[in-house]
Amino acid sequence: PACWCFIQTLSQAGVSDVVILLDSSKSMQGDAMLNARRIALQVLKSLDRSLKINIISFST
Repeated sequence: PACWCFIQTLSQAGVSDVVILLDSSKSMQGDAMLNARRIALQVLKSLDRSLKINIISFST
């Protein structure tokens, strides 16, 4: 999946800070938001614990 390629790229690039943006607008209600949260959790579980992580929820 694309998210795993992204995680591998982060670790190879020597990144120390990660920001996860979650769209919480009306278009993301229901299954779309649940899927976004599931993916965010998978990404978080896969990242190195030494990284600084910020999660920002936004609405348009």
